[in-house]
Amino acid sequence: MYCTTDALGATGVFSWRTKNFNDWELMGPAFIPERDSWAIRDIWAPEVIYHNGKYYMYYTGKNEKTNRRGMSLAVAESPSGPFKEFVGRGADGKQYDHTSQVFNFGFPAIDASPFFDGDDFYLYFSKDQVDGVSSIYGVKMLDMVTPDMSTLKLLAYPTFPSIASMADSGLGSIAWEHKTTGANMWNEGAFMYKHNGKYYLTYSANPFWAREYAVGYAVADSPLGDFVKPEKNRILGVDVTWDHMSGTGHHSFFTAGDELFIAYHAHTDRVYGDSQRAVAVDRVFFIGDKLHVNGPTYSLQPLPEVTSGYRNVVKEGILSSNAGGDLEKLTDNIIAMHLDEADYEYHVEKGKVKLTIKFNEEVTTRAIMVYNSVDIETSFMKIKQITINNKLSAKNIGYNPLYINDYDPEYPEMRPGGAFIIEYDEIATKEITIEIDNDKAFSISEIVVLGR
Repeated sequence: MYCTTDALGATGVFSWRTKNFNDWELMGPAFIPERDSWAIRDIWAPEVIYHNGKYYMYYTGKNEKTNRRGMSLAVAESPSGPFKEFVGRGADGKQYDHTSQVFNFGFPAIDASPFFDGDDFYLYFSKDQVDGVSSIYGVKMLDMVTPDMSTLKLLAYPTFPSIASMADSGLGSIAWEHKTTGANMWNEGAFMYKHNGKYYLTYSANPFWAREYAVGYAVADSPLGDFVKPEKNRILGVDVTWDHMSGTGHHSFFTAGDELFIAYHAHTDRVYGDSQRAVAVDRVFFIGDKLHVNGPTYSLQPLPEVTSGYRNVVKEGILSSNAGGDLEKLTDNIIAMHLDEADYEYHVEKGKVKLTIKFNEEVTTRAIMVYNSVDIETSFMKIKQITINNKLSAKNIGYNPLYINDYDPEYPEMRPGGAFIIEYDEIATKEITIEIDNDKAFSISEIVVLGR
């Protein structure tokens, strides 16, 4: 893992590594520029890609001669470094060393993000605050250092919705790509992800110090577009009343085993923002061609199966309910994080339900998570009981107080992404029942049973 590093005053890049996502080992400084390098300040936004036995770090820095931000490249034999500024010749014959800014497009540029599409290689980046606007550009590369300037293209620029469309989107008073009328605007922090032949250009908008810093996406049929921003294209961001996350932006997608995740930064001051930043990780799913992030969360989530050995086994059994309804909403992988996603929840109209999961063959289970509704009007405060193999395992299951939003102490509600959880020693399981007895209609976002 590589990040802009506050502890170094943004004069270099640290790296960390993990085998289980809970414990991170600091590997030390991965990249420190030479003292007479082209840039020794504002070393930002590192992204590393592996190619032909070497690790290539694309990074931002402030040019010591021009005092303008730009992008360059450092190379290492190991993922932990040490990375050194690129020394060599590009496909166009230009010679580079540590005093050279490798990429120069004639304007300030930040947030380089490399992408391989088969044998073709592309670079995405942000034209940084020219006339008060940052926009996303892309270019096809001739090699790891040489852009084909004939392909340089503007891909995405900030748009801001009308008040009406803001209300329709469920974002309340937040114009997601434009915090304040008349202020500067950003599309930055680009990252490309390919899915089912479509190209998803993901990016961040709003200033990075704002609570409203968030991630959205645009879609195209080719790596350089034309890209179209779908309606309601924000996939990661905070709502007005949230007190648990702030500034969720500038991200990368990665896989762990067969699971897709997003890593991004969030402010350490989760209420007011404008603070140092830490790393957060959540799961990513596709709903048809639509990107969905189960986040930003501030609650316990299952580790990747590749690290823990446990997967969600609910779909491997037969799920039934005495209340009827669309049970697929309990196993669609989608956790509703914002009010306009409440349609993905399973609704119980009469306030009582008994859910049963039966397995044809025994599975070994370890934990059960029942995700609450995103809407305080359809949330519930406890689970009556859970039984495993017709034996009572837990009753009157409450919530972790850390998951409660204290925005309005008179009306406590579970923060989005929070679940009722029971964890236990492994049990060979044939049947699980979950009973909820509420005093009004309620909804459940998702059920997860961790097993193997």
